[in-house]
Amino acid sequence: MMKCSAAIPVMLLLCLTAIKPADCQQTESSQIRPSQAGVIELQAPPKEETPQENLLDYFNTFAQQLDRLADGQLSNVPKLDENSVLYLNAVYLFCSLRKGACPWILEALLETDIVNSRLNKSPDCPQMRSFWKLWGKNDLQRRHDYQI
Repeated sequence: MMKCSAAIPVMLLLCLTAIKPADCQQTESSQIRPSQAGVIELQAPPKEETPQENLLDYFNTFAQQLDRLADGQLSNVPKLDENSVLYLNAVYLFCSLRKGACPWILEALLETDIVNSRLNKSPDCPQMRSFWKLWGKNDLQRRHDYQI
């Protein structure tokens, strides 16, 4: 009878001799694909300005726009797009919940409307109307009341 420690190498030797060398070789159908190397150029989509960046740009250049209006280089102050006005809604809600009244946001909108109204010689406040329409449409007054 063999000892247990001697049985392991014998079993291993028997298993290795039972495997045919032809079984270990690759056939054409099971060939390993060649490794790939190279450079991949990754392209990020073009960066779009966020509503926050649009508003910061808009209000940072507001004084310059007024100067250009006075020089006759502009016919009116550009209007904000809907996304920017919607962002202003969120800022106004946040500010009014944290600090109480935030008239500077509404005054900034009103200022652009007043300038454009004087230039067009018609009493119209499209920015302010848009602000309050979106405020009502998105039910922000209820959020303000519940302090959400």
